[in-house]
Amino acid sequence: MVRTGSGVYLRSPTGVLANLVVRAGLPGVTLLLVWWLARWRVVIAREGLQRAYRARIGERERIARDLHDTLLQSMQALVLLVDAARGRLERGDGEAAKAGLSRAICEANAGLVESRDRIRDLRQ
Repeated sequence: MVRTGSGVYLRSPTGVLANLVVRAGLPGVTLLLVWWLARWRVVIAREGLQRAYRARIGERERIARDLHDTLLQSMQALVLLVDAARGRLERGDGEAAKAGLSRAICEANAGLVESRDRIRDLRQ
């Protein structure tokens, strides 16, 4: 080790590295700290984006369940009611077919009301 007026210099190969560390000193530590803080901020931002993405996917799944529970099941019930009324018509039972179609219309109106309510709830 040689001491000069401007600093300490080490002559061994490991001393060269130690000399660089000593010379880098505060600027090197400062750069390392700035890099670490920037990296930390990126990690936090990524986690926030992932949370927002998961929330968005969860909301889409909830909407899909609502649509399945209201619109799709109501439509399936209507198809069955209308098909049953058609079968009655084909057998010549006009009064039963008429009653079946009336029931289908009532179910369609109820389905529309429920669908409107669900859509209104989704908008709020």
